[in-house]
Amino acid sequence: MLKNSYEENKKIMKHIGDIYKKAKKRVDVFHFNNCIEENWAVYDADRQLIHLIERTLRDCNSDTKNIIQHDYLRVSHSRWYEPYYSRTSYYRLKKKAIEEFLTLLNI
Repeated sequence: MLKNSYEENKKIMKHIGDIYKKAKKRVDVFHFNNCIEENWAVYDADRQLIHLIERTLRDCNSDTKNIIQHDYLRVSHSRWYEPYYSRTSYYRLKKKAIEEFLTLLNI
C-alpha cells in the first residue's frame, strides 16, 4: 500500500463519498421506478459498491464510523461534530478515521 499524504487521503475520501452517494441515489431511483431489470448491470455495480463501503464501515471503530458517515457518506452541516468532539479532537480523530477507513478498504 502506498503511503499517501493526509491531503491526498482526504481527496480519495471525498471521491469515495461522492460515488457512494450517487450509487445510493441511483439504486433508490431504480427501486422507485421499478426499472432494475433494464438497468441490471448498473444496479448490480452500484449495489456492490454500496455493500463494500458499508461493510468496510462496519469494521471501523465508533469514532471512525461517525466521522466518515457525517463527513463523506451523508449530507451533514459543516459543524456536525460540535456536540460530540472538541474542534481539536475532531481534527485529530478525522485524520485517524480516514487512515483507518482507507486501510480497511485496502487502498
